[in-house]
Amino acid sequence: MSKKLTIKNRDEIIKVARKFKTFCKSGLDINKNIYKNNDELISDAIYISNYGEISSVRKAIKLVEESLDLKIPLQIPEDIKKDLDEKAKLKKDQTPRFQVKNGKYYVSFD
Repeated sequence: MSKKLTIKNRDEIIKVARKFKTFCKSGLDINKNIYKNNDELISDAIYISNYGEISSVRKAIKLVEESLDLKIPLQIPEDIKKDLDEKAKLKKDQTPRFQVKNGKYYVSFD
């Protein structure tokens, strides 16, 4: 993103992301007056998807994609994308894996 985010603009974007989370966790209930229809939700999602450097935005877009079965392109700067990839790789390397060892094993019960 070429334009620097102001604190006011960042707070506004995070507020929209929180609205997404609340809406999705409430079971996509339109009667709760967060969003009148899915079109408003999608237009807000497209608006905030330009700010992928904010973690709340990434989480909210992921929730919306899973809830509405959509694919919204998320714009993440290269340096942040690289950091996220490194974190994912480290996390993947840390997960325990199933190991099988061949041989004879004797188990005795007293």
